[in-house]
Amino acid sequence: YPAKAPGTALLGTPAIGLADALGLVAEGTKGEARSTWLLRLWGVILPMLLCFLAWVSILRRFRLSEELISRVLLATALGTGVYSYSMMYVGHALAGGVLVAAIWALMNAREKSSEKTRWSALGGFLAGTAVLFEYHAVVAVLCLGLWVVLDRENWRLIPGFAFGGLVALAIHCIVHMKCFGSPLQTGHFYLMTEHNRTHQSSGFLGITGFHLGSLRDHLFDPYMGFFFIMPWVLLGWLAGIWAILQNRREQLNRSLRWLMFAIPLVYLFFVSLLYPWEIMNGWSVGPRYLVPATMPLTLLVALGWQEAEKRWWWAGRLLSGLAAASVVMVISISTIFPSLSDKLRNPFGDLAWPMLTEGFSAPNLGSLMGLGSYGIWPFFLLIGFVVFLLVRDGRPERGGGLLKNVLLQSAFAITLAWLFFMVNWSPTKTHVKQSGQLWLAKTSEGPAPSPDCFSLENWCSFRCVSSSVVSDRVKALRKPVGLERA
Repeated sequence: YPAKAPGTALLGTPAIGLADALGLVAEGTKGEARSTWLLRLWGVILPMLLCFLAWVSILRRFRLSEELISRVLLATALGTGVYSYSMMYVGHALAGGVLVAAIWALMNAREKSSEKTRWSALGGFLAGTAVLFEYHAVVAVLCLGLWVVLDRENWRLIPGFAFGGLVALAIHCIVHMKCFGSPLQTGHFYLMTEHNRTHQSSGFLGITGFHLGSLRDHLFDPYMGFFFIMPWVLLGWLAGIWAILQNRREQLNRSLRWLMFAIPLVYLFFVSLLYPWEIMNGWSVGPRYLVPATMPLTLLVALGWQEAEKRWWWAGRLLSGLAAASVVMVISISTIFPSLSDKLRNPFGDLAWPMLTEGFSAPNLGSLMGLGSYGIWPFFLLIGFVVFLLVRDGRPERGGGLLKNVLLQSAFAITLAWLFFMVNWSPTKTHVKQSGQLWLAKTSEGPAPSPDCFSLENWCSFRCVSSSVVSDRVKALRKPVGLERA
């Protein structure tokens, strides 16, 4: 039984059951890799692709250009925590995805007079299932429900929305009664890890009061915040809020704009109530508990991106460059290991970049084909193409002067500048960083010099270690620092 919200288990179990019946999955540990892949594919990845179709459909209703939609789509799918948590068999990203799909269904209900009940029921069901994928998503579902009730254009949708939501609630109650004996009981009370049992059993999954430090860390902490790994999200968020306030007279889906304004702000306030946020609310790919709000948030970011680009011609270049840098960083951290210790303060510069360039990576299709750890690099060539699509200037200015035309092509320079800063800036203690690199080298695909370079006798031969600090490295090897959780 899943300890967390069981939505992904409900989606993945039929697929793995069919694969088992067909003999596609071996018994025991031999079948773990294939079964994990099948569960990720059918339980998360394919449903997420459907949610992205709904996401694109919403932006088209706001009359954004196809080029801008493509940019924000690539940046959202590959340059936020949505990517990392869509590759894992968890429901964080999918909770935000089905929430967006619920908004899309309700927009269809508003536009199609003959099928209002059907579409509104689908919207209510999808909104309710968001909680099945991530319990915290109830905060965003509350915002969506208030929008349905308070907007007069939605009043005829209320019966269908309520019916669909009740169906999702019934599924929720049945599953939790079966698994845990109560519709209000969750698996957190039965986890092996004591800190999870202790902290998530207080209040609503850990509410203890407002923590200003949590708010700061979710936005600006280099390990779990938006600013360093996903700077375009934070700047785009501010631009989106500004666009909403600037265009209060805009009639096209005006109340929906305010919904997209409310969801991420209310969600940010909610996660700032949880404790201890350093352990529970963040992994090394940005704020984990804000992942369900990320897809609704990037709808708002797209509106802000468009408005900022209209007012200041350089704003689009800045956001494009930072988005491309985020794609590189998120992909790199996810490829090397997405849940590093919070003692590694700059996961990209401390670990992901140096280890990838040394030839280490997660197991991948290339390594299975005999290409070794470097089998991951064709994937990074594809990511390089994505970066090109993000930074290229699709709308060259004419007659704008040499300086303006040069600056229009500056997005790539912004990408390189931000990556250069992140690679060379490290607030992590040296011995902690070295211990992390050693641990990762011993647990991932990578070079295997002979004799074993990780033995104490051959410690000097490890390429991440300089001879002047060998004694410090030996101490770090004997007692690894900051890797308890990993």
